[in-house]
Amino acid sequence: MRKRLPQHIISHAPQAPYFSSTHYKNGGYLFVDKRIGQSIDFYNVQFYNQESTGYDSYRGLFIESDGWALGTSVGEILKKGVHPDKIVVGKPVGKGDAYNSGCVDLR
Repeated sequence: MRKRLPQHIISHAPQAPYFSSTHYKNGGYLFVDKRIGQSIDFYNVQFYNQESTGYDSYRGLFIESDGWALGTSVGEILKKGVHPDKIVVGKPVGKGDAYNSGCVDLR
């Protein structure tokens, strides 16, 4: 796509657990990033609706994830080699926009 659409923005929107090296033995999106990451402008990572991994606090979203999808907070993804300019945090606008997790209280 990059060769055919050189002036267009190319993004992907994986759920955060796809950056897990525990659940995806072949690398999941870490593999994608290493192979063709230079052709992708950014990842709009879905940090919501991930069952017990809520990404619903600063710590859980940016420092260390909890629940079933360990190792998939923003900071942990960056430590695995994904460039910081590539990560966009995708969140629901309100609780009604998520079916089970992901909202961060503004207070």
